[in-house]
Amino acid sequence: MADKSALLTWKKIQSEPNGDDLAEALRCEVRDPLWLLARQWQLGEFKADDAGMAAYASLTGQSTPLQRFAPSGYPMQSLSVSTPLNTAVERLMPHFDLGWRIEMGRSWRRTLLQAGKTAAWESFRQNPYLQFKQVTPAFEPENAEILAASHEPYAQMLAACAAGRAIDGERLFNLIENKKASDFLNTPDPVVDDLGKKWVTRVREQLGVPSNCWDPERLEYRFESVAALPGGTTVCLNTPEYNGQTLGWQDFVQSAGNPALQKDLDPTLAMEHRRTFIPTRVSFPGMPRARWWEMEDNTIDLSNVKAAKTDTGVLLLAEFCLLYSNDWLLIPLSVPVGHLVKKSLGA
Repeated sequence: MADKSALLTWKKIQSEPNGDDLAEALRCEVRDPLWLLARQWQLGEFKADDAGMAAYASLTGQSTPLQRFAPSGYPMQSLSVSTPLNTAVERLMPHFDLGWRIEMGRSWRRTLLQAGKTAAWESFRQNPYLQFKQVTPAFEPENAEILAASHEPYAQMLAACAAGRAIDGERLFNLIENKKASDFLNTPDPVVDDLGKKWVTRVREQLGVPSNCWDPERLEYRFESVAALPGGTTVCLNTPEYNGQTLGWQDFVQSAGNPALQKDLDPTLAMEHRRTFIPTRVSFPGMPRARWWEMEDNTIDLSNVKAAKTDTGVLLLAEFCLLYSNDWLLIPLSVPVGHLVKKSLGA
């Protein structure tokens, strides 16, 4: 049994630097490289592995643009190659100001007169519903037209167009958009009906009429889109739930589609891409170093990731970052906006 009356003492061994220069210490010089080599041998770093860095990679791909889309319950609409799909889907109805209303009426007049339909134009011009009317002053704060009429230049322009001198292009557009133009005439006229359809299409293109993809009951966008593939085949994509944030591949579901939507597509718009690159390794912040004894970046501590057994996504991400991070290569490929891409890779 130890003597309780014994005196115990401790000594602390501490280095005392002789100078203020820490450059030598920060260099972390290796005094025993043979020990480091032995540690690498013990951990199996010297074992041969049938792997290596790709010297080059060849990429072959095909891209084809989405040519049409159709809102649920509405006619299909064409897609321009220069217009992103989300822009066309989320488009809103522009405001018909007085200048546009006058210009659209004059455009309809030119369309009829160039086709030799002078009598038809007179019928449209004399229709009281299509004529501009001077606004009677009244106190209606919510009536935008009465408020605008208090502006003298606006009132003068409105008076110049009244009394049948011009027709209201906005009213005409809203009326013949869903009905025949010859309904304003005494007798049906197929030529006027055809001119009305072309005029409505032209106005739609100029104004960018909305797509009607918004579903107010579900508070989301719903539509179908279609593209032509090489060989005469088509692919139809259904987007049942687009919340208006970011339109990505996860919002599309391949479906049989509407047969009318897939007619008369242009397969010549499909393009083929062939590229040969020297691939580069994928890198990301916090990526483990590929070799031992190399200082790592401590911006992101991947070892501190906490995941339960049911967090499959977190576990897969951690496994990729820690085990397979340096097994992936990056090859750039630029494709046009709004295109479907199919690619194959060879080394």
